[in-house]
Amino acid sequence: MTEYSVVSELIDKRDVISFFARVNWHSDSIYPKENLIASILEYQEYNDNYGIAPYFLLKKESEIVGIMLTIAIKIRISNFEEAICIQGSSAYILPNHRGTFKLFIEELENRYPECFKIFIFSSNKVHSATLHYNYQKPDSSIFNQNYYKLFRPLNFFKESSKLKGLSRNYNLEIKDTNHSFSHIGFSSNWNYDFKRIDEFIQHQLHDKHYFQWTSKEVTQKTKKLLALSIDELFEDNQLFLFTQSNSENELLGYALLKKISNYHRLVLITFISVTNDISELLIKDVIDFCKFRKVDALVVNKSLIKQLPIGIFNPIWLKKKAPLEVSIKIPNKYLNSFSLHKLSLFYHDDDMFF
Repeated sequence: MTEYSVVSELIDKRDVISFFARVNWHSDSIYPKENLIASILEYQEYNDNYGIAPYFLLKKESEIVGIMLTIAIKIRISNFEEAICIQGSSAYILPNHRGTFKLFIEELENRYPECFKIFIFSSNKVHSATLHYNYQKPDSSIFNQNYYKLFRPLNFFKESSKLKGLSRNYNLEIKDTNHSFSHIGFSSNWNYDFKRIDEFIQHQLHDKHYFQWTSKEVTQKTKKLLALSIDELFEDNQLFLFTQSNSENELLGYALLKKISNYHRLVLITFISVTNDISELLIKDVIDFCKFRKVDALVVNKSLIKQLPIGIFNPIWLKKKAPLEVSIKIPNKYLNSFSLHKLSLFYHDDDMFF
């Protein structure tokens, strides 16, 4: 593959956008909530991507034949130690040049040997290529099955009729779908103050390895997405936040929902609480909100099912056609202190949410 080269310096952002537009991955929209690529490019500017090259271009002679974006984020190893992790994201290689993804991996290894690296793709070829560079594969099977609570089943089945893997064990007893609610535990007037959530997550995941947004990054990332009222305009990728606090305003639990693009469904992204009682209050608020907004279904990934009260979901599930896999490279410095079974990942629609 000597005719190929990977470039990661002095890249014009317009070349990146032009390439993704050519392969129909980037629209003319300037709003990140409507465009994944735009959202990633915007995030890279929040923190200068922690000094990590934001774009990797695969060239054959002078032609750009592939691009990989990177998202640099802090990973918490323990309560006292952090490191930088690089996620290879939104990679695309033109069909006539497939089989060259390992050049991206090689360039990442050469430039950033002391950083964690992670790839979350459904392509087996990507993960096969990582094995040559001593990447490890945590169990990702829990991310490949979604469960559904149905509110408008006829609409749900109409949308899902072309999807394979739909369970035939249906329970269509749907009640109370047209009620109005005077109060739902929706966090209005939040003012993008995520410090409490950040501190709460750190406390709940103190014995885990997890990816950590700073409060500033989360504020920037969500300010265009987070709804501030329960009847706000329903847009693709809109976020809805629910919290439970005690009388001293200490956070006891929170849930984050996202409107799935092109479907009248909500996906539960994050659900953390301190007790089962708080879990029941949170999920009641979430379900009441789904009824209030007349969504077709609430989607919950298998990775979150164990955290929810038992018996609230219809026995309907979909399995991904292309299973999602995770590969992670642990730097030599952390090989003895990092355990794969302690790695905490969150499901976010068709991607991970860190």
